[in-house]
Amino acid sequence: MTEISWQRVDPGAPKLWRESAWYGLFWLPIAAGLVSSAFVSWWAAVFVGAALAVLLHLLISHFSTRRFERLSFALADDGLLIRKGVMWRSERYVPRIRIQHVDVVEGPVARRHGLSVLSLHTAGAHLESADISGLRSADAYALRDRLLRRDGA
Repeated sequence: MTEISWQRVDPGAPKLWRESAWYGLFWLPIAAGLVSSAFVSWWAAVFVGAALAVLLHLLISHFSTRRFERLSFALADDGLLIRKGVMWRSERYVPRIRIQHVDVVEGPVARRHGLSVLSLHTAGAHLESADISGLRSADAYALRDRLLRRDGA
């Protein structure tokens, strides 16, 4: 058996994940401040919103960095190994023979960072897909092409 060479995603991935999380959660400190303004003075409501924004920033930064540290993949002759997870860690092996198709997804935020998500869709398994987020777009397309080659190259 050959030695497994684990690879990491792009170092810019945590920045992308932080930005994406903020796009989904920016309203939370605002809503908390508005709701609390019905019960406390305006300056206390501003404090509640600001404190929640700081807490969210710390949590998002921490989990984005930890996600980057835990996410790695290795291309083997007969498939792909993926390690990921911050709280729930997993290591998945996706055999080439089971791969139905491979997508490279580039959303608007990821495209601005030059990053993509490689999504593998498989047959005959209870987990039908596997994703690797935070790959450089060129690397994602190259990995897709290598996975779809049936000669094992």
